[in-house]
Amino acid sequence: MVTDDIYQLISEHQIASAVKLLGEQMQSHVRIPVEQRDRYHSAKRILETMLQYLESPIQDPELVTNYSYLLRTLYEVTDALRDTEWLAQSPQYEKQANYYSLLLDNGGLAMVVEQLTLQSNLATVDRPRYDELVKRLTMGLLYTQEWSDEVASELDQLDDYVQQAALTAVTLALLRSWHWGKLCWLLVKLMKTQGEQTMVRIRAVVGVLLIGELYSSRLALYEDQLPYTLQQIGEAITLEEYDMIWSHRLRMKYTPQVVEYVQKLFGRFNSPEFQQRFQEILSSTGESEDPATFESVFGDEEELMPLVDDVQEGYEALKRLVARGFDVNAFATRSLLQGPFFDDEAHWLIPFDLQHSSLAAVMAQFSNEYQLGEDQIMTLLRESIFQQVDIDFYGSIFRISQLPGQVLQGISQGVLAMENVINRTPYIRPQERQLLEADDYTKALQGYICQLARIYTFIGAKVAAETPFEIRFGKLNPFAQKQTEELYDKHLDLLRAYCVQTKEYAGEQAAIQFQIMRTTEPEARAQLMYRLAQIYYEEQKYMQAYFVMQQIPPHLLAGETSPLFIAQILYRMEQVGLAITLMEKVRQQSEPEKPSLAVLRRLGTLYMKVRLYDKALPLLLQCEFEDEHPDTLYPLIAWCLMMTQRWDEAKAYVSRPVTSYDQLDKDSLELEYKEFAPLLPALLTLIGGDLQGTLQALGRLLTTADEREQKRLISAYGECMYDLQQLGVPSHLLELIQTWLHQRINTF
Repeated sequence: MVTDDIYQLISEHQIASAVKLLGEQMQSHVRIPVEQRDRYHSAKRILETMLQYLESPIQDPELVTNYSYLLRTLYEVTDALRDTEWLAQSPQYEKQANYYSLLLDNGGLAMVVEQLTLQSNLATVDRPRYDELVKRLTMGLLYTQEWSDEVASELDQLDDYVQQAALTAVTLALLRSWHWGKLCWLLVKLMKTQGEQTMVRIRAVVGVLLIGELYSSRLALYEDQLPYTLQQIGEAITLEEYDMIWSHRLRMKYTPQVVEYVQKLFGRFNSPEFQQRFQEILSSTGESEDPATFESVFGDEEELMPLVDDVQEGYEALKRLVARGFDVNAFATRSLLQGPFFDDEAHWLIPFDLQHSSLAAVMAQFSNEYQLGEDQIMTLLRESIFQQVDIDFYGSIFRISQLPGQVLQGISQGVLAMENVINRTPYIRPQERQLLEADDYTKALQGYICQLARIYTFIGAKVAAETPFEIRFGKLNPFAQKQTEELYDKHLDLLRAYCVQTKEYAGEQAAIQFQIMRTTEPEARAQLMYRLAQIYYEEQKYMQAYFVMQQIPPHLLAGETSPLFIAQILYRMEQVGLAITLMEKVRQQSEPEKPSLAVLRRLGTLYMKVRLYDKALPLLLQCEFEDEHPDTLYPLIAWCLMMTQRWDEAKAYVSRPVTSYDQLDKDSLELEYKEFAPLLPALLTLIGGDLQGTLQALGRLLTTADEREQKRLISAYGECMYDLQQLGVPSHLLELIQTWLHQRINTF
């Protein structure tokens, strides 16, 4: 969607480009409310005024406040545009949104919540009415923007069943579009469940983490308005919860591989021969005067006993997959979730409840004909379904009710027999708050992640929201900053494993891989694998390149080829710390001899990347005196000197010409600093406090550059902003200068 590009531009503070693109889109979307159009034009005028002030010797006293207001306004106007995109691209979503907007016109969400609040026993005395009100509530939360403090307050008074459904609806709505009121309520629910292990807690913490990840760049603008500080929110989420949620989301991406495995595991039971024999057994059992039992169907048939043993082995294998968090139910889900009940998306958001009005006829049949009560039904479901996925429970109930009577009779006897020998947990209504044991909490959390996967697989077009299974790796979640940092390495390892196990990189290099398999001589294999790693690297498949290089014994490649290339790969994988560790190891191993210039260059440049300028500077200075092309190091040395506040020396290096860039390898890390070289005089001027001189210098650079060079200069400036902020330049001033640069090459 175009709005994705606008959001990205705003988050990167490319305001001029964002305003221009947003204006173009608003002209082509007639559905944008007049109020939002007025807000857009107001934001545009504010920006123009701010840029005028920037070039003026008179400073704007409200600069910081106005800039934050500008960003929030642009985000919120883009939200309105986003809603029109959803309506245009998803007819199903538009239909549902219009329907529930009309349905709530008589009293809105407030009246629905009030009725549920005033009739606290409605779930037991008039279940159809209760279910209808819950449906109106959840669908209103999902499809409409309606919200009020009254609704938020009264939602907290409702039973757990309603709160669970509401939390899922709010999470899905926020994954589609920003809504301040719903976000605050979600955070309140998180804080109120701190220290609990309940089903309400699960839906609250999952929602908060997903939303925090999606809006990581935006939340900083609203931080002072949040009902709690970021530190308080972070302390309310345990490390274990964050880890489980992140990991289970990743494991959902393995679903195609798990389904394939399960199909192979039990594929023999779908064979025509087995199905025919199974039907024969059922038919012969049905001729008996005695009712069918589990034993009469399976236990007395000798030829089936080996198959039963195989089933047991398969069952244990599936349990191991489940224990690791994989979705084995996906194998049978599509066939389960069919029928009118599942055509209503409201049923995908609610917890599983045996007393739901849609199950009344089925439960009466189980009770009257087969003497199966709620406890027995839950025993059957828990034995037949691995994950606690609410929608799968509903599907299984309907599927069981459709089995032949003789089979149901046998199932009934089997379940009752199990109940007699095994102490089962009684059925507890989801309306009642229940503290879960640690293992049950983990299983329930895993089940809810699976539930979200079901929603996006089966009714994603209706809810029209961002998928929660797009892992936005490398960004700190503002609601869990500490947890993100602590688990970064572990989660990176999980992603690497996913890459290898799913074989995402296999196939494109089939020819060279085939050659490797046919080559036995170690040195030749090493050279082929090195070439394969280079191909992966050139295609920007850095993780694949890394794993190939890890399989090559370093001594089979000349000199320092292996560590230097691995360090290069690690840098591209944004694992600069690991690259530094590797280069330092090579440096130490070369002693007492002096390390090569290639190692020193690479190490010095890597230290610059992690902003350890005091460590980078002596290495770069050593290379300057010994390297045959020292001029390519001048911008790096100048930058280090500037960041260590050695101003005069920095100015001296800035003035030195650089002529040897063409002598460097095309992928040399030093080349990344080429674009910084022309900016350095202007940046030193800015640090010195001369804003007007800075703008004049930057303006001259833009005037003498072509369009491509202009974009490179602006991009290079954007990368400098963090360091300049550390030297005392205000962040809002840096961002406005960036916008000024964009405005010089864009009309908005």
